[in-house]
Amino acid sequence: PRWTLNLGALVERDSQSGTHFAPRLVANWKIDDNQAIRLGYSEAFRTPSLFEQRSDWRFVYAGQTIDIRYLSRGGLRPEQVRVAEVSYLGEIRRLGLSFDARLFHERITDLITQQRYALPPGQEFDPNSGAFDLRNAGSARITGLEYQLRWRPGPSATWVLGHYMAKRASSDAYITESVPGWSVHLMGIFRLGNERTASFFYGATAPIRWIGESSVVPRQQRFDVRLDQHFRAGETRAMISLIGQNLLGDLTEFRAGQSQPRRGWIALTVEY
Repeated sequence: PRWTLNLGALVERDSQSGTHFAPRLVANWKIDDNQAIRLGYSEAFRTPSLFEQRSDWRFVYAGQTIDIRYLSRGGLRPEQVRVAEVSYLGEIRRLGLSFDARLFHERITDLITQQRYALPPGQEFDPNSGAFDLRNAGSARITGLEYQLRWRPGPSATWVLGHYMAKRASSDAYITESVPGWSVHLMGIFRLGNERTASFFYGATAPIRWIGESSVVPRQQRFDVRLDQHFRAGETRAMISLIGQNLLGDLTEFRAGQSQPRRGWIALTVEY
């Protein structure tokens, strides 16, 4: 009655990279009616894309190749991730508290990264230039903790606090920089009578530099608010929502000049 075991697996065959296997094993131990511990191990893979496996990106003028940007040599293996984790779930029902935490270690191998190599003579207009290829040359390790605290002090309010932090290491600095070292979020949901709810969300994420980009995306903060008014018209249920996003200012997602602006709108939802 206190133990639950879960065993799963995925077997997949890909015409480009062959057959692959990904297992998962999870054991849940129920300490008592309000606490449980989960131990897990899982593997997953990402098969190479068609571009990674067979790219041939060249410029041709008057029937003659003048430049080759990417020329894949093929034979790529899928990227692999192996994850070991231990999780804890606890509740203090009389206080309306629940706590969910996960300690994990992820080991990623055969990461596909780009490399420049010299083309054989006669392949390119300029014999001194080369082309990029994509090879299984990267690896990474991520050890971290993530948790979420949910508190319901009464029937009309719910608070959610979440936090993630990780120690990162990899074969290349730019891979390490592409994984945020921490993030945090706080959310509040409130019932304002039987037909009205209000909520807000605040989130912050550590600086990162996306793979292939030269500039770093600085620490990001996001603050959203929402007000919902529910009503009925006979058997039809409807909701009018007033939504505000990025109220602290523009949110940069990828690079400078590509950001989400501060914005707000009204939405109507009808169910019938």
